[in-house]
Amino acid sequence: MMNNNDFHVGILVGKFFPLHRGHLTHIFNAYSQCDQLNIIICDNIQLDMRLCKEANIKYISADTRLRWLKTELKGFNNIKIHIMKEPNDMPEYPIGWPQWSKCLNSFIYDYCTPYTTDIKFTIFTGELNDVEFYKSYFPEYDIKYFDYSMTRYPISATQIRKNPLQYWDYICGSARKHFAKKILITGTESTGKTTLVKMLAKIFHTSWAEEMGRIYVEQNVNDERYITDEDYFNIIRLQIEANDHALKTCNRLCFFDTDIVVTYYYYRLYKNENDIYEISDSELNLFNSIYDAYYKDLYDYRFFLSFEGVPWVSDGLRRHEDYRDELDGVLLEHYQNFNIRDFTAHPKMEIVKGNYHNRLSYMYKFCQSLINH
Repeated sequence: MMNNNDFHVGILVGKFFPLHRGHLTHIFNAYSQCDQLNIIICDNIQLDMRLCKEANIKYISADTRLRWLKTELKGFNNIKIHIMKEPNDMPEYPIGWPQWSKCLNSFIYDYCTPYTTDIKFTIFTGELNDVEFYKSYFPEYDIKYFDYSMTRYPISATQIRKNPLQYWDYICGSARKHFAKKILITGTESTGKTTLVKMLAKIFHTSWAEEMGRIYVEQNVNDERYITDEDYFNIIRLQIEANDHALKTCNRLCFFDTDIVVTYYYYRLYKNENDIYEISDSELNLFNSIYDAYYKDLYDYRFFLSFEGVPWVSDGLRRHEDYRDELDGVLLEHYQNFNIRDFTAHPKMEIVKGNYHNRLSYMYKFCQSLINH
């Protein structure tokens, strides 16, 4: 840190779209040269949505980018992170520099100026083309250029957006969850879901989400017919936690073999076996709200393993060998009711048949094509 009488305030502006290790190198380089570093995230919803659409990736909100930065910079107390909302009608770069500089100048005055005298401001930029603009519109500030090409991370966010899996190692850990390809492999009992998911995860050196419903029953109930509504709530919570853990540790791909629709399927199945054929609006609303809040946009690809082509394997918990065809239809109907089994939309629910080897071969080729894209 600087030790003279001036209080050095650093300004580092960017979209962090996404946050990568070159950004972190830039941030720490700036942090080491000032007493307080202000990181300003530029938020222009219309532009940001367009950039994501052009790159065929999910929208990255400013709040998401703020969370990434806070995660990576936890413990650096002299770094403050802000979101600066830009007017949607602002002309695009570089034509909009006059308007944008006024917006930035006001933001710095309102949110980045400490209550002290003898302040020295420095703007740190990694864009060589911006240096002269900053000098022109912020003549009272020092301007320091950071050359990404001279670091071990000579990468741009634009390159990453175009092919995040190719540049996976450059993406900060906190941001990888957003770019991992999330693959759901679902189906009814004894279709090989769990085994297939584990094999694929090991082949592609990544993580998968354990089926917490099965683990919970084995550890607490031993018979799914006797689990209570409270048990289902615990299973739902544990499954979301398992999903999040898998996403935090994944490597390009992340696999799942269950979701809230499967939980709902078993919930209704065992209610029916206890002669309860209708559920209340509050029960249905609970499942719908969990689906909408967490599962609706979670997966990039969905596969349904049909019972056709694989034998029934008894494991002590499975009980529905004589109804496999019927139950496949029931589960698919539940997916349709949850508005995700739409064969005209993306991502589709693709039905996979054949023996175990055919299923593994098909899914292996599909996953390999994602990585080689």
